[in-house]
Amino acid sequence: MKTRKKTIGAALIVASALMLAACDANQPNETASQSEQASTPSTPPVVEQAVSKTKPAFAVFTASTGMIHVLLKPKSGPADMVYQNACPAGSQPFGITDINFGGKLFCNDVVNRRVHVMDLSTHAELFSWNWPSDIQGTPAWFIGRWQLNSDAGLAAYDSAKGIFHIFNSADKGFSLSHSFEYGGTGDSILPLVGDWDGDGVDSAGVYRSATKQAFLKNALEAGMADISFGLDQSTFEADAAPVTINLDTRSVIAMYSSDKGLVVFATSDAGSMPFLFGAPAETKVVVPVR
Repeated sequence: MKTRKKTIGAALIVASALMLAACDANQPNETASQSEQASTPSTPPVVEQAVSKTKPAFAVFTASTGMIHVLLKPKSGPADMVYQNACPAGSQPFGITDINFGGKLFCNDVVNRRVHVMDLSTHAELFSWNWPSDIQGTPAWFIGRWQLNSDAGLAAYDSAKGIFHIFNSADKGFSLSHSFEYGGTGDSILPLVGDWDGDGVDSAGVYRSATKQAFLKNALEAGMADISFGLDQSTFEADAAPVTINLDTRSVIAMYSSDKGLVVFATSDAGSMPFLFGAPAETKVVVPVR
């Protein structure tokens, strides 16, 4: 009798254990569920898109309308940005920078031998700067980024002596950094500035209109050209002049006809087709964008 009671009791204990185990198996795993909720945020994080700092491709100033038209990519079509000329009376625009942040317009007053830097959006003058007294004659003025991730600096080219003068951009004083001879002398020598090797820093070059040749340096120094090529004049309009076009990774040389509003790339490796920009038969001046 005792043996039978022990057997029944053991059977009840085993049955109870199996029922408890089954109930536990059917219950949700609260620990795992809480862990998943903790690792999954209720609201996904917002990621702000970075503002593109790619230089615009090209810009022209139309004298009759006083408008500056900016093209972001080298292609035919209407301007991507249009600005009323912000230069003071008697001065001419010769460079645009920081277009992604409102824009600065550099204006040259040849009569008073002075450079004005204007806010392109508000037309307010940010500062002005007198040509250095040791700069003789009437040089051609340019802008360029002489150091990586720096503000734009100035360059003056004296064609009579074949000398580039490079000015620092660290302060508004534009102190002279250095000068170097390059490209030869004469009226047929036209200076160029661009980022020819795509390293983020601008350097100099020249175009010899007499021989239809371009000679570009990858550093702001004298010496042999790092890039040189001849241009087939038959592919350009008679009034075409050399200009710098900004691609996504570097600058290239093109020939621009103000009369036709036609841009033709100087070399096939530029990878772009000719395009139209600017009203034809209007007097236009190319405004380099750095």
